Amino acid sequence: MWVVLLAVLACAILAIGLLTNPAAEREFPINGSNVSELDTEMVVEKIAKAEGLENSSQLLVDADNFDLMFTSNFNWTNDGAIRFLYGRNQKYYSAQLRMFHDDNKYFITDRSEWIEPEKVFLLSHYLDALKYMPQEEIRQLSPDADGYSVFMRHEGAPIDYERVLKYSQNGVNSNDGWYIHLEVQPLHEVEGGGYNGTGDEVIHLFYNSGDNRDDIAGKTYLYDGEGFGGSFTITLYEDGTFTYYEGMLSSYIGAGTFMLDGDTVIMTDGGYGLVNHFRHDGDDLVFVEQDSDNFVYVKVKDGEKFHCTGEAFKLNDTTAVVIKWFDYLETPDEMKWDGSIDINLPEFPDVTFRWSYGEMLAVKGSKSTSLYTGMPIWNTYFCDLTGDGLPDLCSTLTFGSGMIDSRIIVYDYANGASYMLEDRGKYDYSLRLNETDGCLWIVKKVYNSDDIVASGKLLFADNCLQVAYDLKTNCESTPNTETSTSETENTLRTSDTVELIGYVGNSQTSWIELYESTDNKEPIATVPYDLIAALPGCDRKSEAFTFGYLDSITFYYGKIGAFCWCVAALPPAAGTGAANVCTSTDNGETWSISIPNALYTGTVIGAGFASEMVGFISYRYFFDNGPEIARTLDGGKTWARLELDIPEEYAQYNMQPQNPTFSGNDGNYPIILLDKDGNDRTMTLHTHDGGMTWIWPKLSAVDVS
Repeated sequence: MWVVLLAVLACAILAIGLLTNPAAEREFPINGSNVSELDTEMVVEKIAKAEGLENSSQLLVDADNFDLMFTSNFNWTNDGAIRFLYGRNQKYYSAQLRMFHDDNKYFITDRSEWIEPEKVFLLSHYLDALKYMPQEEIRQLSPDADGYSVFMRHEGAPIDYERVLKYSQNGVNSNDGWYIHLEVQPLHEVEGGGYNGTGDEVIHLFYNSGDNRDDIAGKTYLYDGEGFGGSFTITLYEDGTFTYYEGMLSSYIGAGTFMLDGDTVIMTDGGYGLVNHFRHDGDDLVFVEQDSDNFVYVKVKDGEKFHCTGEAFKLNDTTAVVIKWFDYLETPDEMKWDGSIDINLPEFPDVTFRWSYGEMLAVKGSKSTSLYTGMPIWNTYFCDLTGDGLPDLCSTLTFGSGMIDSRIIVYDYANGASYMLEDRGKYDYSLRLNETDGCLWIVKKVYNSDDIVASGKLLFADNCLQVAYDLKTNCESTPNTETSTSETENTLRTSDTVELIGYVGNSQTSWIELYESTDNKEPIATVPYDLIAALPGCDRKSEAFTFGYLDSITFYYGKIGAFCWCVAALPPAAGTGAANVCTSTDNGETWSISIPNALYTGTVIGAGFASEMVGFISYRYFFDNGPEIARTLDGGKTWARLELDIPEEYAQYNMQPQNPTFSGNDGNYPIILLDKDGNDRTMTLHTHDGGMTWIWPKLSAVDVS
C-alpha cells in the first residue's frame, strides 16, 4: 500500500515539475506566407530558449547554408531550412530551423557538433536581410521572373557587381557597410514545369543596419589597461565581424560578430559564446560591465576604455592592407649605407621600428631589440599575413658569405615569431608590391641569375609561408631555426585536382616523383612508392618493371592546406582497372597508404577530396549506366559507392563522372552524359555541405558540350 502511495506521489511531483518547468518548445507556428512577415525577434528567442542560450545574439550563421525559394511575390514556395550555429566552450554546434509551410510550423532539429566556421554572421541579421528584401526594386530589375532563389554569400562588396541593391529595414539606401550579402537568382518557368535562371540576371543584395556603424567599423582599438603579456586589441570590420587578441601569452584569437544599437556596441564571440557590451564615445569603446560576460584572460572593468589606433588589419585576409615602408630593390642606388630610418605604427604605440642596412630593431624607450639581420635588408612592407589583427614586418634580405642568396622573412612582432622563405644555392626570392591587386608578391629566380622561374602572391597558412604561383600544386619544405617554412605552388586555396605523370629512377628509391609533363625539370610533388607497390605489374623487383616515367599510371593529386592526397590508377584490364590512395596531413612529410582491396572496383577516371575526411573517386560506367562514384568518409581508409537518387529524365544516358572541385563546403561534380547515338553533353552536380548531399540540375538547363 505504501509503495503504491509513494509511486503515485512521485508521479504527481514529476507532473508538477513538468508543468512548472516545461521543456523548451522545438516547434512553433509560422507567422505568414510572405517572407516580409517573418518575425525575427520571436524566431531567435524561440531558438535561443530551445538551445539553452542566455542571449539570442549568440546565434550565428555562415555561408554554408541552403538556397531558399520564393514566388514572384516573395511568398515561400516550398519547405525550407536555415542552418544556424553557436559556440560554447570553444566548440561549435549546429542545428536547423526547418519550415513546413503546408503545416504552418517551424521545427528546430537536434544540435550536433560542427566544424569551426570560416566566417560567421548574426542569425538575426540574416533573418532581417530576408525579411526586408526590397521586393519591388528586385521585381523592377527582373520584371519577367516567375520566382527567385536566394543564397547567402560571405564575401564580396557592392563595387564588385553590376546589379546591386543596398538596403536596410527602412528600404533601399546608399550605405556601403553591410551585415549580410544575399545572391538573388531570378527564375523563369520552362516547359515541363521546371525553372531555369542565367548568371547575367543575378542580383546582389547588401543588407545594412541603416545606422552609423561606419563610425566605428574598419578600425582597431587598443585597451588602456594591461593585456595578457602584450597589447590587447579589438578590431571591428565593415562586414559586422570582429576579432580580438588579449596579448602574446594568449593562445586564443577571438572572433565573432557585432551590432550597433544606438551608441551601444554588442559583441558576440563565436568560440566561447561570450557577449560583451561597450558604449561608443568618440574614438573610444567604453566597457559596460552590466550584462557582459567579459573576456577569456583579461577581466576588463566597468568604464575602462579601448582607444581607436587607426585602420583595421583584416584577420586571415590574403588581401590585407599593405603598407610600404621602403624598397631599395626598386632604386638600389638610393640605398642608405650609413644612417637609419624610423617608423611608428598605431598598432604598437610604444615601439619605434628602426632600419639600418644590416639590421632591423624594435626600440622601446632606451632598450633596442634586434629582430633580424641582412646583408643588406632591401625592403620592408607591413601587412597582417599571420592573421592576428596586427601588422607583420615583411622583408627581402640577402644572406651569407661566399655563397650569398636572397630570401624572404616575415617577422610577427606581436608574437615574437619569424618565418622564412629560402632555398639556398638553388633559388633566390624577392618581395614586391603588386600594384594590380595591392598584395605582396614573391619573385622566384634561379640562384645567382636574373632568370625568373615564377611569381605569385605571398600567403600564410598552416603556420608557414606559402606562395600562390601561376603553376599547379607543389610543396617544398625548408627547415628554419625557429619554424619550418613551406612553399606551396597553388593557383587557388581550394581543392582542385591535377593529373600527373610519375617517375621512378631506380629500384632503391622509396619515392615517386610527380610531374606535370615529361618536359618539367622540377617535380610537382613526391609520394611513396608503396602507393603502387601492390598494384598489378608494379613490383619494381620484377624484370618486367620499367624504370623512368610511369606512362601507364595516372596520378590524381590535390592539396587542401597541409592535407595532401594522391590516387594512382591503372588502365582497364578485363573491363576494370586497379587503383590505390595515399593521404598526408603534414604537407607530405608522412603518408598513410590504403590497400587496393579497400577501394571500389572499376576504372578510375577522376578523383577529388572535399576535406581531410571526405573524398571521391570517379569511375567509367561499367556495372550500370552510372554515374559510378566511390566516397570515403574516413580519410581514404574505406570506400563505398555513393548512392544517388537519379532523376528519371537522366535514365536515357550513360554517365561518366570527372574530377570534382571544392571551395570550402561548396563543390561541383562534372558528369559527361552519353546518349545511345554517341553524342555527349556535360552537366554538373552541386553540393553545399562538403559532398554529403548533391543537387541535380534540370536537364533542360544542361549545356550541350
